[in-house]
Amino acid sequence: MANTAKNKVIGAIRQSIIEGKYPIASRLPTELEIASVMGVARGTVRGAFKDLCAEGILEEKRGIGRFVTQKAAELRAENRKFAVILPSLDGRDAGPGIFLGGIERAAAAADWEVSIFSLAHDPTKIDGIFEKLRARGISRVLFIPLSEENAMESNNIIIDRFEAENLRYVVLDIAVQRSGIIRGDFVGTDGYRAMREVVQHLIGEGVRRFGFLGVFPGIYSGEQRRCGVIDELRRHNISMRESDLLTIDDVPLAEQGRNQIRNWLNSPDGLPEVILCVHDQLAINVLDELAPHDIRVPNQVLVTGFDDLATDESIGLSSVRQPFDRVGTRAVELLLDDHRDSVIQELLPCEFIARRSSRIPRGTYHQKRDVHSSHKKEQLS
Repeated sequence: MANTAKNKVIGAIRQSIIEGKYPIASRLPTELEIASVMGVARGTVRGAFKDLCAEGILEEKRGIGRFVTQKAAELRAENRKFAVILPSLDGRDAGPGIFLGGIERAAAAADWEVSIFSLAHDPTKIDGIFEKLRARGISRVLFIPLSEENAMESNNIIIDRFEAENLRYVVLDIAVQRSGIIRGDFVGTDGYRAMREVVQHLIGEGVRRFGFLGVFPGIYSGEQRRCGVIDELRRHNISMRESDLLTIDDVPLAEQGRNQIRNWLNSPDGLPEVILCVHDQLAINVLDELAPHDIRVPNQVLVTGFDDLATDESIGLSSVRQPFDRVGTRAVELLLDDHRDSVIQELLPCEFIARRSSRIPRGTYHQKRDVHSSHKKEQLS
C-alpha cells in the first residue's frame, strides 16, 4: 500500500512536469503541501522526492527545496506516447481492434507514438502491462473494457489502478460504471437512440411483435440497445412479451443465439415478426440457424444486426452502423487535451442501414404469421 501511494505521488509529479506545470528550474511545493493536496503521508512524499532525485529529474538544494532539473526536458520530449489496453487483438477487422484505425491516424496526426497491449481476456495480465507502462514512461491510456459476462468488477479494478498510478485515461466503447456512475472520460456510441429509430422504422412497416437478443446483463452498450427497444415500444403502446426479450448464452461467438432460436421455434407462439440482434455476428448466427427450417428472411421473419460489419452483400443484413473511426479519433483528442479540467463523456450518433433482411415484401407480410405457424409445426413434427 505504501509503494502504491508513493507511485501515485511520483506519477502526479512526473505528469505535472510533462504538462509544464513545473517548468525547468522551478521549485516544487513542499512535502507538506503535496501531502495535503494528495491525501498521503508526508513521509510518502519524501520517498517520492528521493526516487525522483535519484532518477535525476529533481535536484534537492538543502534548506531551499526540490527543483526541476534540465533532464526533465528529456522526460517531456520522450513522453509523446500513450498506450491502448484492450481485451484482445484477435484481428483488426472485428472486436476491439475496429477502433485502432481511428486511434492510430489521430496519434500520427498529433505526432504521438502508440503502444498496444492486449489483456487476452485475462484481467490478471494488467500487472505485467503496468510494469511495461512504467518502464516506457507512459502516463496516458486508452482503455477498451472487457465485455465478458461478470467483467464489470474487473474493469473497475483496472480503472482503480489507473487512478492509483495517476495515469490519465479515456474509456471507449463500453462505459465502466460503479453504482450506476460512469467513470472517467468516455467516448462511445448512442445505441439507445439508434435502436429507437430501428423500432420506429419497423413499426411504420407494420411490425407489432418484436424479439430482442441481447448480451449479458451489465454491459453498458447492450443495456443501451435493450432500453432503446423497450422505450420506443412503450411510446407506441406496444407491449413486449418477456419470452421475446432474451439474453444470449456466454458461449463462443459462433454459437451465440442459436439456443434462443431453437427455443423460439419450439415454443407455442413461434418466432416473433422481427429479431433485433445486439451485434452482427449474432444476426448471422440467427440467419444460419433459421435456414435448415426453411424459414425465409424477410418473407417470414425479419432480422437486424448492430455494427454494420457483415460485409457479405448476399446476406443483405440490415444493421446499425457505428462510427468506429470517429470514436477512436475523439478518444485520442480527449486523451491528449491538456487544457481542460472537466470530465467529458460523449455518445456519438449511429446510422440505421436498412437492407433486404428487414424489408417486408409487399402483399405477403400480413399473411405470413399463419403460414409460418403451420410451417413451423410441420418442420418440427
